[in-house]
Amino acid sequence: MGRLEKALGSLYGLAIGDALGAPASFISPDEIKALYGGISEFAGSKKGIHAGLSAASVTDDTRIALAKARAIVKAGRVGVREIAAEVTDEVHRLLWSRVSLVGPSTSSAVELIDRGFSPWFTGLGGRTDGCAMSVAPVAVYGWAATPQVLFELVELSCVPTHCHFGAVLGAFVVAMSIKGCINGLSCKDSISDAVSLAGSMRPRTCLGSALDIVGRYREAKDAYSKHGPRGIYEFYKDKSGALTEDAVPAALAIASVAGDFESAVLAAANAGGDADTVAAITGSIKGAEVGIQGIKGEWVNAIKHSTIEIDMMARELLKLGGTL
Repeated sequence: MGRLEKALGSLYGLAIGDALGAPASFISPDEIKALYGGISEFAGSKKGIHAGLSAASVTDDTRIALAKARAIVKAGRVGVREIAAEVTDEVHRLLWSRVSLVGPSTSSAVELIDRGFSPWFTGLGGRTDGCAMSVAPVAVYGWAATPQVLFELVELSCVPTHCHFGAVLGAFVVAMSIKGCINGLSCKDSISDAVSLAGSMRPRTCLGSALDIVGRYREAKDAYSKHGPRGIYEFYKDKSGALTEDAVPAALAIASVAGDFESAVLAAANAGGDADTVAAITGSIKGAEVGIQGIKGEWVNAIKHSTIEIDMMARELLKLGGTL
């Protein structure tokens, strides 16, 4: 399987996970079962922050990830100002259309950008999971980069909205996991390598404390192995929040343990909490392992109406990344 198939798997996997998780966002596994009988396919959102969203619709998670992909392709690099401009335009479209809410860190940053502040400063203190959920295009672009260079690219991509070391570190581990899978590693091995590198990375721009990636990943993996999606829900420190220290270890745990793409994204969706983001991250990693052929064709076709850019973006990001 070639890198293009794996890159397509990652980007479509992100979007599919996002759409599957949207109806279950910020509700409990018991509520998910009562409302939907469990998530097994795309469903319209009946409750929560995405109430009223139709089946197979993506949220801000996918839309902002694709905005970052556009910025990289247009500029030929990961540029802070270019990413800030594309993300700001996408947030304006989301708010105007009322299709989806936008995460707290991104919303605050865009408000500051609109008021004329430099994007080098607008993301200070943004520590939620928005950078990790939108990092897949950076990982595809960085498929040939060394770990240090990839960390620097990830940090630049986070600066406008999530310039906090913890948020950057979480996004880096996701990006390294995707990169490893694109280059032929299994999810289990790629995630293990990524987690082991986390402690050696230091930011150039973003401040804040690091995350205990190793410890939280072990906790999440133990919880999922023993109790499935309910174990992940109980693992979350903030079941109604969007913490990087919840979302990233949960997604890593599910992606490393689940046997295939379908079981991985459905487990993330049925765990509740920040389900769209956790399922999107899970899908972006597991999709890079199995490639586009390892994802149900009907899921890919159902999501294409809102992700028409993905095929072109995957090709362009890979081509640009070969020059790193």
